[in-house]
Amino acid sequence: MSEDGAYNLGGGPGGGSVARVLWRTGNHNSADQMVTSKAIPVYPGVRSVTVDMAQPTGNSVISRVAWPFVSSAGVAVLRVDPNEDPATGTNGAAPRRFRIDSVQLRSDFTADGYFPVTWQDKSNLPGGSAVLRLTRTPNVCAGDPFATVRVQKGVNTTLLNTHDLANGRYYVCLTIRRGGASTNRIAAAPIVVTHSAAAARAASPTMASVTPTAARSGATAQVSWPAVGGVVGYQVHELNSDRYTVTRAATRVSAVACPNTGGRARFQVRAFGSGGVGAWSRPSAYVSC
Repeated sequence: MSEDGAYNLGGGPGGGSVARVLWRTGNHNSADQMVTSKAIPVYPGVRSVTVDMAQPTGNSVISRVAWPFVSSAGVAVLRVDPNEDPATGTNGAAPRRFRIDSVQLRSDFTADGYFPVTWQDKSNLPGGSAVLRLTRTPNVCAGDPFATVRVQKGVNTTLLNTHDLANGRYYVCLTIRRGGASTNRIAAAPIVVTHSAAAARAASPTMASVTPTAARSGATAQVSWPAVGGVVGYQVHELNSDRYTVTRAATRVSAVACPNTGGRARFQVRAFGSGGVGAWSRPSAYVSC
Protein backbone atom coordinates (compact mmCIF):
# COMPACT_ATOMS: atom_id res chain seq x y z
CA MET A 1 0.00 0.00 0.00
CA SER A 2 1.05 3.62 -0.37
CA GLU A 3 -0.32 7.12 0.17
CA ASP A 4 0.49 10.63 -0.97
CA GLY A 5 1.63 13.43 1.31
CA ALA A 6 4.17 13.75 4.10
CA TYR A 7 4.45 11.39 7.06
CA ASN A 8 2.53 13.06 9.91
CA LEU A 9 1.07 11.48 13.06
CA GLY A 10 -0.84 14.62 14.09
CA GLY A 11 -4.58 14.50 14.58
CA GLY A 12 -5.44 17.49 12.38
CA PRO A 13 -5.83 17.79 8.60
CA GLY A 14 -2.70 16.48 6.87
CA GLY A 15 -1.96 14.09 9.75
CA GLY A 16 -3.22 10.63 10.61
CA SER A 17 -0.46 8.60 8.88
CA VAL A 18 -1.63 5.34 10.43
CA ALA A 19 -3.63 2.42 9.06
CA ARG A 20 -5.84 -0.04 10.93
CA VAL A 21 -7.32 -3.47 10.26
CA LEU A 22 -10.94 -4.07 11.32
CA TRP A 23 -12.96 -7.28 11.36
CA ARG A 24 -16.25 -8.74 12.54
CA THR A 25 -16.90 -12.41 13.20
CA GLY A 26 -19.91 -14.29 11.90
CA ASN A 27 -21.66 -14.47 15.28
CA HIS A 28 -21.50 -10.68 15.88
CA ASN A 29 -23.67 -8.88 13.35
CA SER A 30 -23.99 -5.24 14.42
CA ALA A 31 -21.70 -2.47 13.14
CA ASP A 32 -20.54 -1.55 16.65
CA GLN A 33 -19.07 -5.04 17.07
CA MET A 34 -16.19 -4.46 14.65
CA VAL A 35 -12.77 -5.20 16.18
CA THR A 36 -10.19 -2.44 15.58
CA SER A 37 -6.44 -3.07 15.52
CA LYS A 38 -3.79 -0.84 17.01
CA ALA A 39 -2.28 1.85 14.78
CA ILE A 40 0.02 0.75 11.94
CA PRO A 41 2.38 3.56 10.81
CA VAL A 42 2.14 4.30 7.07
CA TYR A 43 5.28 5.85 5.59
CA PRO A 44 5.71 7.60 2.22
CA GLY A 45 6.31 5.28 -0.72
CA VAL A 46 5.12 1.75 -1.40
CA ARG A 47 5.16 -0.55 1.65
CA SER A 48 4.12 -4.08 2.47
CA VAL A 49 2.31 -4.13 5.82
CA THR A 50 2.07 -7.36 7.84
CA VAL A 51 -0.29 -7.92 10.75
CA ASP A 52 -0.27 -11.15 12.79
CA MET A 53 -3.96 -11.95 13.03
CA ALA A 54 -3.33 -15.00 15.24
CA GLN A 55 -1.68 -13.18 18.13
CA PRO A 56 -3.65 -12.53 21.35
CA THR A 57 -6.06 -9.62 20.91
CA GLY A 58 -4.62 -8.02 24.04
CA ASN A 59 -1.45 -7.35 22.03
CA SER A 60 -3.08 -6.08 18.86
CA VAL A 61 -6.50 -4.53 19.52
CA ILE A 62 -7.63 -1.16 20.92
CA SER A 63 -11.41 -1.50 20.54
CA ARG A 64 -13.85 -2.26 23.36
CA VAL A 65 -14.77 -5.53 21.66
CA ALA A 66 -11.94 -7.98 20.99
CA TRP A 67 -13.31 -11.05 19.26
CA PRO A 68 -10.35 -13.18 18.10
CA PHE A 69 -9.72 -13.27 14.36
CA VAL A 70 -9.05 -17.01 14.46
CA SER A 71 -12.16 -18.76 15.84
CA SER A 72 -14.82 -21.28 14.93
CA ALA A 73 -17.22 -18.41 14.13
CA GLY A 74 -15.15 -17.29 11.17
CA VAL A 75 -14.64 -13.73 9.90
CA ALA A 76 -17.64 -12.23 8.13
CA VAL A 77 -16.22 -8.74 7.43
CA LEU A 78 -12.59 -7.68 6.93
CA ARG A 79 -11.73 -4.01 6.40
CA VAL A 80 -8.47 -2.08 5.95
CA ASP A 81 -8.45 1.67 6.71
CA PRO A 82 -5.36 3.14 4.98
CA ASN A 83 -5.13 6.34 7.07
CA GLU A 84 -6.89 8.53 9.64
CA ASP A 85 -6.36 11.89 7.97
CA PRO A 86 -9.47 14.04 8.63
CA ALA A 87 -8.71 16.35 5.67
CA THR A 88 -11.73 17.06 3.48
CA GLY A 89 -10.42 19.74 1.15
CA THR A 90 -12.38 22.44 2.97
CA ASN A 91 -10.72 22.27 6.41
CA GLY A 92 -7.14 23.23 5.59
CA ALA A 93 -5.79 20.28 3.60
CA ALA A 94 -6.76 18.16 0.62
CA PRO A 95 -7.80 14.53 1.22
CA ARG A 96 -4.95 12.03 0.89
CA ARG A 97 -4.85 9.75 -2.12
CA PHE A 98 -4.05 6.16 -1.20
CA ARG A 99 -3.45 2.93 -3.08
CA ILE A 100 -3.88 -0.65 -1.94
CA ASP A 101 -2.41 -3.15 -4.37
CA SER A 102 -3.77 -6.25 -2.64
CA VAL A 103 -4.88 -7.67 0.69
CA GLN A 104 -3.81 -11.26 1.34
CA LEU A 105 -4.43 -13.73 4.14
CA ARG A 106 -1.26 -15.81 4.30
CA SER A 107 0.43 -18.34 6.52
CA ASP A 108 3.33 -17.30 8.76
CA PHE A 109 6.78 -16.57 7.29
CA THR A 110 8.96 -19.68 7.17
CA ALA A 111 12.74 -19.95 7.10
CA ASP A 112 15.30 -22.72 6.67
CA GLY A 113 18.52 -20.78 6.23
CA TYR A 114 18.69 -17.00 5.82
CA PHE A 115 15.74 -14.66 6.28
CA PRO A 116 15.80 -10.93 5.40
CA VAL A 117 14.29 -8.91 8.26
CA THR A 118 13.01 -5.52 7.07
CA TRP A 119 12.27 -2.71 9.50
CA GLN A 120 11.99 1.07 9.74
CA ASP A 121 12.36 3.57 12.56
CA LYS A 122 9.01 5.24 13.29
CA SER A 123 10.66 8.67 13.27
CA ASN A 124 11.79 8.04 9.67
CA LEU A 125 15.16 9.63 10.53
CA PRO A 126 18.74 8.38 10.09
CA GLY A 127 21.19 7.96 12.97
CA GLY A 128 21.25 5.93 16.14
CA SER A 129 21.81 2.22 16.53
CA ALA A 130 19.46 -0.74 16.24
CA VAL A 131 19.76 -4.02 18.13
CA LEU A 132 17.79 -7.00 16.80
CA ARG A 133 16.97 -10.02 18.98
CA LEU A 134 14.86 -13.16 18.69
CA THR A 135 12.27 -14.08 21.29
CA ARG A 136 9.96 -17.08 21.57
CA THR A 137 7.37 -15.04 23.49
CA PRO A 138 5.35 -12.49 21.43
CA ASN A 139 5.33 -9.72 24.06
CA VAL A 140 8.74 -10.18 25.72
CA CYS A 141 11.86 -8.56 24.27
CA ALA A 142 14.69 -10.79 25.50
CA GLY A 143 17.53 -12.92 24.17
CA ASP A 144 20.96 -12.44 22.66
CA PRO A 145 21.30 -9.97 19.75
CA PHE A 146 21.76 -11.42 16.29
CA ALA A 147 22.70 -8.00 14.85
CA THR A 148 23.62 -4.47 15.94
CA VAL A 149 23.50 -1.97 13.08
CA ARG A 150 23.32 1.74 12.32
CA VAL A 151 19.82 3.08 11.60
CA GLN A 152 19.38 4.28 8.03
CA LYS A 153 16.52 6.54 6.94
CA GLY A 154 13.80 4.54 5.23
CA VAL A 155 13.59 0.76 5.05
CA ASN A 156 16.47 -1.21 6.61
CA THR A 157 17.20 -4.88 5.91
CA THR A 158 19.09 -7.17 8.29
CA LEU A 159 19.92 -10.77 7.43
CA LEU A 160 18.95 -13.40 10.03
CA ASN A 161 20.78 -16.73 10.01
CA THR A 162 18.46 -19.50 11.23
CA HIS A 163 20.79 -22.47 10.70
CA ASP A 164 21.58 -22.87 14.40
CA LEU A 165 18.02 -22.26 15.63
CA ALA A 166 15.72 -25.05 16.77
CA ASN A 167 12.48 -25.52 14.87
CA GLY A 168 9.72 -23.27 16.18
CA ARG A 169 8.13 -19.81 16.12
CA TYR A 170 10.34 -16.76 16.72
CA TYR A 171 9.54 -13.06 16.97
CA VAL A 172 12.03 -10.32 16.11
CA CYS A 173 12.47 -7.61 18.73
CA LEU A 174 13.97 -4.31 17.56
CA THR A 175 15.58 -1.85 19.98
CA ILE A 176 16.47 1.59 18.59
CA ARG A 177 18.82 3.79 20.61
CA ARG A 178 19.20 7.47 19.78
CA GLY A 179 20.25 10.45 21.89
CA GLY A 180 20.26 8.57 25.19
CA ALA A 181 16.74 7.15 24.69
CA SER A 182 15.75 3.66 23.58
CA THR A 183 12.54 2.11 22.23
CA ASN A 184 11.58 -1.57 21.85
CA ARG A 185 9.15 -3.04 19.34
CA ILE A 186 8.34 -6.70 18.66
CA ALA A 187 7.27 -7.88 15.21
CA ALA A 188 3.58 -8.65 14.88
CA ALA A 189 4.15 -11.79 12.80
CA PRO A 190 6.45 -14.67 13.74
CA ILE A 191 9.11 -16.40 11.70
CA VAL A 192 8.56 -20.15 11.70
CA VAL A 193 11.89 -21.97 11.52
CA THR A 194 11.48 -25.38 9.90
CA HIS A 195 14.65 -27.29 9.09
CA SER A 196 14.46 -30.22 6.70
CA ALA A 197 16.65 -33.05 7.97
CA ALA A 198 16.92 -34.44 4.46
CA ALA A 199 18.07 -31.16 2.88
CA ALA A 200 21.54 -31.42 1.45
CA ARG A 201 23.84 -28.64 2.64
CA ALA A 202 26.94 -27.39 0.92
CA ALA A 203 30.22 -26.93 2.73
CA SER A 204 30.45 -23.83 4.93
CA PRO A 205 32.37 -20.99 3.23
CA THR A 206 35.57 -20.14 5.05
CA MET A 207 37.43 -16.85 5.36
CA ALA A 208 40.21 -18.17 7.57
CA SER A 209 42.90 -16.96 5.15
CA VAL A 210 41.32 -13.52 4.54
CA THR A 211 42.42 -10.29 6.24
CA PRO A 212 39.80 -7.52 5.94
CA THR A 213 40.77 -3.87 5.68
CA ALA A 214 39.33 -1.08 7.80
CA ALA A 215 39.50 2.71 7.45
CA ARG A 216 37.92 5.58 9.37
CA SER A 217 35.13 7.45 7.57
CA GLY A 218 33.46 10.09 9.73
CA ALA A 219 31.74 8.39 12.66
CA THR A 220 32.06 4.94 11.11
CA ALA A 221 34.72 2.47 10.11
CA GLN A 222 34.51 1.17 6.54
CA VAL A 223 35.34 -2.54 6.59
CA SER A 224 35.93 -4.33 3.28
CA TRP A 225 36.97 -7.81 2.19
CA PRO A 226 37.36 -9.91 -0.99
CA ALA A 227 34.55 -12.05 -2.36
CA VAL A 228 34.12 -15.64 -1.20
CA GLY A 229 32.23 -18.26 -3.24
CA GLY A 230 28.97 -19.87 -2.14
CA VAL A 231 28.00 -17.06 0.21
CA VAL A 232 24.54 -15.84 1.23
CA GLY A 233 25.73 -13.13 3.62
CA TYR A 234 28.56 -11.92 5.86
CA GLN A 235 28.82 -11.08 9.54
CA VAL A 236 31.22 -8.36 10.71
CA HIS A 237 32.46 -8.43 14.31
CA GLU A 238 34.11 -5.47 16.05
CA LEU A 239 36.41 -7.15 18.54
CA ASN A 240 36.73 -4.38 21.14
CA SER A 241 33.02 -3.59 21.65
CA ASP A 242 31.71 -7.05 20.62
CA ARG A 243 29.34 -5.45 18.08
CA TYR A 244 28.00 -7.39 15.10
CA THR A 245 26.70 -6.30 11.69
CA VAL A 246 25.18 -8.45 8.93
CA THR A 247 25.35 -7.74 5.17
CA ARG A 248 24.03 -9.42 2.05
CA ALA A 249 26.29 -11.46 -0.21
CA ALA A 250 26.57 -8.76 -2.87
CA THR A 251 27.82 -6.26 -0.26
CA ARG A 252 31.46 -6.59 0.69
CA VAL A 253 31.77 -3.24 2.46
CA SER A 254 30.25 -2.60 5.90
CA ALA A 255 29.95 0.80 7.61
CA VAL A 256 30.28 0.05 11.32
CA ALA A 257 29.86 2.70 13.98
CA CYS A 258 33.15 3.45 15.74
CA PRO A 259 32.67 1.95 19.22
CA ASN A 260 34.81 4.34 21.27
CA THR A 261 35.59 7.88 20.14
CA GLY A 262 39.31 8.42 20.47
CA GLY A 263 39.97 4.68 20.81
CA ARG A 264 40.91 1.94 18.39
CA ALA A 265 38.89 -0.79 16.70
CA ARG A 266 39.59 -3.90 14.67
CA PHE A 267 37.31 -6.31 12.85
CA GLN A 268 36.78 -9.90 11.77
CA VAL A 269 34.44 -11.16 9.06
CA ARG A 270 32.84 -14.55 8.51
CA ALA A 271 30.59 -15.82 5.74
CA PHE A 272 27.24 -17.64 5.73
CA GLY A 273 26.38 -20.21 3.09
CA SER A 274 23.70 -22.83 2.68
CA GLY A 275 25.97 -25.16 4.64
CA GLY A 276 26.12 -22.94 7.70
CA VAL A 277 28.56 -20.48 9.23
CA GLY A 278 32.19 -20.43 8.10
CA ALA A 279 35.35 -19.69 10.04
CA TRP A 280 36.25 -16.13 11.07
CA SER A 281 38.78 -14.18 9.03
CA ARG A 282 42.01 -12.90 10.48
CA PRO A 283 41.61 -9.63 12.43
CA SER A 284 42.03 -6.40 10.49
CA ALA A 285 44.65 -3.86 11.41
CA TYR A 286 43.57 -1.38 14.08
CA VAL A 287 41.73 1.75 12.95
CA SER A 288 41.59 4.89 15.10
CA CYS A 289 38.11 6.08 16.07
